[in-house]
Amino acid sequence: MVYFEDGKVVGIVVEVSLSGVKLEIKVGGTIHNYCNVKFVGGKHFSKPIVTKDDITDVATISQQIPIDFISIPFISGPEDIVHIKKLLGPNAGNLKVIAKIDTKEGVSTFSKILDFADGAIFVRNEIQWEMVPEKLVLAQKYAIE
Repeated sequence: MVYFEDGKVVGIVVEVSLSGVKLEIKVGGTIHNYCNVKFVGGKHFSKPIVTKDDITDVATISQQIPIDFISIPFISGPEDIVHIKKLLGPNAGNLKVIAKIDTKEGVSTFSKILDFADGAIFVRNEIQWEMVPEKLVLAQKYAIE
């Protein structure tokens, strides 16, 4: 499923090729330039969440402005936090890594993520696309506990 404009337009992926993605539109409407797009129910992308360039940027900025925390989106498991801290290396000093929990995968491994992260942000407006409201409320209460 692909949601455009906060679900005003909905499509189902029917074909993926090197030249693009073919959708069958289930709920039609107008899509504007730079609208938000949310892919739900499929595989999550396998690109690294944080790259070495990102770490270089953080190091450069932290020389100009003191940084205490860095928030990383799309954390799906503790291995993501371990990878990020490894990339940060010993030069990170007291920099704390905050996991943004914004996918169903992140919710399901939340307690393990907290074993490695220095904190977490539970992003309801993103998770709502992957969970029914009843489960979202329960997951949020679990996260708060």
